Amino acid sequence: MNDPIKPPHYHPAHPGSDTHCHHAQLAQMGFERMLGYHWGNIIKYVWRWERKNGLEDLKKAKQHIEMMIELMEKGDGYERRDEADCGESNQHREPSDR
Repeated sequence: MNDPIKPPHYHPAHPGSDTHCHHAQLAQMGFERMLGYHWGNIIKYVWRWERKNGLEDLKKAKQHIEMMIELMEKGDGYERRDEADCGESNQHREPSDR
């Protein structure tokens, strides 16, 4: 049975590979755009959950929140870049201020 939250078409494309679709997306889009991608999907799934897929959409939003948290924890130099640019930490700023 397919998992609608983590469908097999997002899993590694080649046997023995640990590269997932989101790894390829990050490599192509970069850190900032990937954050925006997750943020946009969170809004989409929370917006429509009552009218479309119910609990499944909430689980998809949760998955994007978890992936966004993972991305922020790994960093990609995010805080260092902001500190170098404006001399302050970015950890307490709202996403729209970034």
